Amino acid sequence: MRVYQFAEVTVSEELPPTIVLGLDGSTFNGRHFIAIFAVFNDLDMCHGTEVSEGPDYYDDTDCYTRRFVLLAFCPLDEEEDLGDESLFDLIADTLSHYNKHWEAVHFMLTTAT
Repeated sequence: MRVYQFAEVTVSEELPPTIVLGLDGSTFNGRHFIAIFAVFNDLDMCHGTEVSEGPDYYDDTDCYTRRFVLLAFCPLDEEEDLGDESLFDLIADTLSHYNKHWEAVHFMLTTAT
């Protein structure tokens, strides 16, 4: 099994039934790139004690329960790759690598510049 196949299987097993997709793009030397992240809560990452009162959910400020997992990072070489349909296809293809369908996406976040 190749490294990327092992990574896909491992990430697929760790993803919960529903996720949030985070999309971010960048341009470097005239080349466009896109990153697709899965975002979800993982209470196993927190080892603090739950607070029953007050504005803080946990008393340990170093407690991070939200995980960001990079699903894809790829260049968009052609100008037509920047369109809605191409982006939709890229997201669907990325989800299929991790045995997820559109129904698993709770909502999507993007960055704006």
